[in-house]
Amino acid sequence: MRITLTITAGPHAGRSFSFEDHQNFIVGRSKKAQFRLPKDDVYFSRNHFLIEVNPPLCRLLDMGSRNGTFVNSERVESAELKDGDEICGGQTVLTVSISDAATIDDGPYFPSVEQGSNQFPLAPGSATQTLDEASFGESPSEILPSQLSPGTWPRARMRSLETAGGLPGTAAGFVTALVERLSPYDIERLLPADYQNLILQRPQPLAGYLIVDELGRGAKGAVHRAICQADRSVVAIKTISPAIRGTQRDYLKFLREASILKSLDHPHIVRCRDVGESNGVVYFAMDYVPGPDAARLLDEAKSPLSISRAVRLIVQMLKGLEEAHARGFVHRDIKPSNLLVEQLPNGVEFVRLSDFGLARTYQASRLSGLTMTGAIGGTTPFMAPEQITDFRDSKPAVDQYSAAASLYHLLTRRNIYEFPKSLSEQILMILQEAPVPITQYRSDIPAPLAAAIHRGLTREPEDRFPSVREFRLALQPFGGTP
Repeated sequence: MRITLTITAGPHAGRSFSFEDHQNFIVGRSKKAQFRLPKDDVYFSRNHFLIEVNPPLCRLLDMGSRNGTFVNSERVESAELKDGDEICGGQTVLTVSISDAATIDDGPYFPSVEQGSNQFPLAPGSATQTLDEASFGESPSEILPSQLSPGTWPRARMRSLETAGGLPGTAAGFVTALVERLSPYDIERLLPADYQNLILQRPQPLAGYLIVDELGRGAKGAVHRAICQADRSVVAIKTISPAIRGTQRDYLKFLREASILKSLDHPHIVRCRDVGESNGVVYFAMDYVPGPDAARLLDEAKSPLSISRAVRLIVQMLKGLEEAHARGFVHRDIKPSNLLVEQLPNGVEFVRLSDFGLARTYQASRLSGLTMTGAIGGTTPFMAPEQITDFRDSKPAVDQYSAAASLYHLLTRRNIYEFPKSLSEQILMILQEAPVPITQYRSDIPAPLAAAIHRGLTREPEDRFPSVREFRLALQPFGGTP
């Protein structure tokens, strides 16, 4: 699948731009624009309009241009673009061409998934099946759970466990026998106390996991607490319902790239243990961290965090980032809600950064649909400018920016900008304006700390600290002792 934008009128007639994967394309006079018009072109604004492409989807967003953007002669603020549409700005006209370059190797589509569903699906026609309703009859013990269709995995799992340890052949007996083998540490984390009944009453769609309860839900999916049957540990299962129906090739490519994240292991990073797909929904099994995220801490406090506490949280997270960046990983979605805070027995708060690399892997895939010009919600206040202009090739500096924006938020309960409601105005603010000085919101912040935060927030990546290590060292003196 390919989307081509061809300039059919104006001083640049004949030029064309083709896209086969997820990208943003800005047209204007700014040096950040991918199609840059002369500075003396009076018809175009610095950042005139943005087109997000992720074949076969294509959406235009006018960036508050003075003279307007027109699609098929109609002035628009945003528009879903189709094959043959004409985009006009000033004297320049671009024609949209969407060609189907798919081959028979793509294979069939997976079943569609309803957005916002309260549960991820089982096999077609059995979306409400629970463990109690599943059959525990004979099944070849050599069949691996990963080879089974959703809804049938308990039979083979039961058979293999019966062979290994003589477990009872009922759903309730199966769960009871399994949880009896959990460590006291993991049982302590399985709250509420009736977790066995919760397991029996809810759908169980994932081979090798018992879903206990839901921990949270967002626009793209949900997070569940679960038991991993392989090692009888408590894990968190994050599910993502793709924005579009993908082909087998799309899913396999996404899962192959996501599986690389399993190699990243650091105390301050939530470890990705497993990735997979179940009936069109992709899932990630991660270490379960008992404790709130930093956004919730801030909300519960109803006031900014103390300087030393906020800095300690960010410094711990930056230690994990140092290791990740050294190995070529970039997070791309650092924000307070991705900082999980566990209180250790000695009272020390221990931070783990979650969702490492998932944003980049998902956004780069066809499955994500259009994310920039859609509802990007809580991500916008922490997004570096270069993630808008070239999000496919974001460097480690984007994480430094997001970490600085997160620290700013923890210290002030404010965002780095006074964001308007309009998405186009938000994007322009990130691309063109400097953040509000942090001391305007909190006067007790030491000048060197404020300077370090704002250096991390500079629009040009080369003006930030050379690495997150230097950023951490600049912050560390203000973290005090736990």
